[in-house]
Amino acid sequence: MRTLKKLLSLSDPPSAFRTTCNRHFCVISDCALQLCAGKVIRHTEAYTAFICERGTCDVRINEVPFHLTPQKLLFCQPGTRIESTNISDDYFCKGFYLSKRFFTELLNVPMGMWNVNRFLSSNPVVSLSETAQALFLQYYQMIERRISASGNDLRNNFVMRNLMQAFVCEFHAAMEVSHIAEQPAFTSADNLYRSFLDLIFSTYPKPREVTWYADRLHVSPKYLSFICKSNCGETASQLIRRLVMEDVERMLGRPDKSIKEVAGELNFSTLSFFGKYVKKNFGLSPKLFRRGLIEDARVTN
Repeated sequence: MRTLKKLLSLSDPPSAFRTTCNRHFCVISDCALQLCAGKVIRHTEAYTAFICERGTCDVRINEVPFHLTPQKLLFCQPGTRIESTNISDDYFCKGFYLSKRFFTELLNVPMGMWNVNRFLSSNPVVSLSETAQALFLQYYQMIERRISASGNDLRNNFVMRNLMQAFVCEFHAAMEVSHIAEQPAFTSADNLYRSFLDLIFSTYPKPREVTWYADRLHVSPKYLSFICKSNCGETASQLIRRLVMEDVERMLGRPDKSIKEVAGELNFSTLSFFGKYVKKNFGLSPKLFRRGLIEDARVTN
């Protein structure tokens, strides 16, 4: 499996460039943007989030000019065209590259994050409040130390995933306070989709049948799937299955849980049924899939 570092358009980094990579994200410090000086870079498979700690740098994001100064955040989606110039000698930044898959999983906590994501999509460079900057740097340091830590690789990955999710929740909350003053108007279809997400994420273990959700939202399964498809590109069934499998992967990644305990906690009636479900969706038995998670953790840490 390719690491995220190999998916980035970065080559021959200078000694000042420091990066620590995991299968799902890279923690980067020093003059990462200086790699792109005078050149165009496309992050085709990664989300980018950097905070400028000192110095200045001019960047063009999809041909729109921005000026980076201390306490400013740069946030770009995959495929964004970035060019940096006029970098001061004391320029220094810290940040993350996040894979598409990992970023999507992080946003599966629907705590008002729609507004912040919509805001950042149209404002790729923003000034941070002192609270937001402190949170960013605090979690950056914790995640960097955890990636560099030795010991149980599977446990480290589990801790890092939860640290990153906690960071996203707290950072979004800080951004909402400082930047998102007004709630946008939502249509009835938007509200239904939001209610569907709230129901999924507030229910554990997640029921696997669309009818369970449709009944509680007082709509037909067909209409719920239509609304879901319109909002996220997946039917209700596809979204439920993806989120259930994320729970399965996360639970199988816990070294303190036996496969039988995972099956029971996720409300599978029998261990045999759980094995067939995992085999159908991941192509491997739970035992082999767990072994793959362990090997992946050892290779990527």
